[in-house]
Amino acid sequence: MGAIKPNNYSNFEQSVALGARALNHPCRVKMMDLIWENQGITSTDLVRHFKLSKTTIREHVVKLKDGGFVDIEYTPHCYLLSINTNKYQKFQSFTELFNNDF
Repeated sequence: MGAIKPNNYSNFEQSVALGARALNHPCRVKMMDLIWENQGITSTDLVRHFKLSKTTIREHVVKLKDGGFVDIEYTPHCYLLSINTNKYQKFQSFTELFNNDF
């Protein structure tokens, strides 16, 4: 399989791909809801809630950040998370497409 050449894709196409990757795991979808409900939640709170390692939580959070869904404020020993409101509303609209399927 060949390498992806960024010059072959528009900014829009790259943005869509990053957003899709950010939402490509049920843990990250759940994280979005938790962060929305608890603006300023810490990475430590997510570790306790999901019972996952700090490294795993960090990997999930970085993908959400790369997709533009969360903002991170770094503090000693943890970081505070908040939702990008505009992106979250679009996320909610997107997830509504699947509510009737289950």
